[in-house]
Amino acid sequence: MVKVKKLELLDPKLFIGIGALLIIWLIFVSVVPPEYKPDAIAARPRLIITAEASGQVVLDQIIRVDPGTNAFDAMLSVSTVGYQDYGSMGVMVESINGTNPKENEFWKLFVNGEQAALGISGIIINEDTTIEWKTEAIEEYSG
Repeated sequence: MVKVKKLELLDPKLFIGIGALLIIWLIFVSVVPPEYKPDAIAARPRLIITAEASGQVVLDQIIRVDPGTNAFDAMLSVSTVGYQDYGSMGVMVESINGTNPKENEFWKLFVNGEQAALGISGIIINEDTTIEWKTEAIEEYSG
């Protein structure tokens, strides 16, 4: 006859095992930075940055940023940008990932599908935002 050992609810081995799992979980929760916890990631705005020159996509990135992030700083974090800094007037983008507009063209900025009212360095990201760059011809002034 085979003896079957009855599992007791207060078995010391079971108690120690559950306690060890609880301690491991508590260590994990306290060590993982808040920005990597699912709720914190979902609360961060999503920024989509694209750039297209002459029908060629030269930048296409989706990133999460902290609220209050400057759009230009976010762009620098995911691409190589050639620009001129005009101090308090902001920056003028000259190239994106090594691509310059053709002669008599410039990089035109759109935010959420609308032509931007500010330059890239004046845009602060507080909610999901789409930044688009497209090359456009410089219209000659005929006076």
